[in-house]
Amino acid sequence: MIVMTQLKRKIKSYMEEREYNNFKSGNYARYLVYSLVVLLEDILDASLKYIVKDEMTGLYKLTPEVFRQMVRENDRYINFVRYMRGYNGVVKYYDNVFFNYKYVIESLESKFGDRLNITSEMKNILAYVMMSLQYEITDLALKIVKYSRKMTLNEQVLILSLSHILDEDVSKKIKIKLDSIIQDEKEEKEDREEEEEENKEENKEENKEENK
Repeated sequence: MIVMTQLKRKIKSYMEEREYNNFKSGNYARYLVYSLVVLLEDILDASLKYIVKDEMTGLYKLTPEVFRQMVRENDRYINFVRYMRGYNGVVKYYDNVFFNYKYVIESLESKFGDRLNITSEMKNILAYVMMSLQYEITDLALKIVKYSRKMTLNEQVLILSLSHILDEDVSKKIKIKLDSIIQDEKEEKEDREEEEEENKEENKEENKEENK
C-alpha cells in the first residue's frame, strides 16, 4: 500500500536533511517503493529453503538465525551482511521505512501461506534492511543527478542506482517489474486521454443539437 502524500513528504524531508532542498523526486519515490517491495518478496522467497519446521509450534519460522544463514550462503545477498552490523534490536524501524511496511510484510507473509511465519524480531530486522537500502539507493541517486547537473530524480536514475547496489540478477528482476508497471501506467494514461477526448467530442455534438 502506497500513500502518495506520506511518501512524498518522507522523501522531501529526507532530501532536505541531505541538503538537496531544490531537487524534485518526480516518480522516483513511487518506483523506489515498488522496487523495495519486489526486493523484500525476493528475500523472503530466498529464505524459504533455509527454514525448517519448528517442532514445538509446527510453524515454519523465519528467524534472525535463518536470515543470517541465507545471507551468508546466497550470492545474491552476501553483501547484506553489512546491514546486520548496524542493527539495534531495541529500536523499532517500521515507521522509518518510506512505505507502509507493516501492511506490506503482513501481506507478503499471508501470500506465502503456511510455508512462512516471520518472527517479530525478524520483521524488525527486515524493516531495518529496507530502511538502510532506501537511504543508500536515494543517496546514490541524488549524487548521480547532481553530477549530471539535473534537479529531478526519475526511474532511469533509480535503475542505475539499483544496479550499483544490488546483485545483478536482483536488479534485473526489479527492472523487469518496473518496466511492466511503467508500461501499464503509460497505457492507462493513453486510455484516459482517449476517453477524455471522446467525451469532449460527444459534449460538442450535444451542444450543437441543443443550439439548433
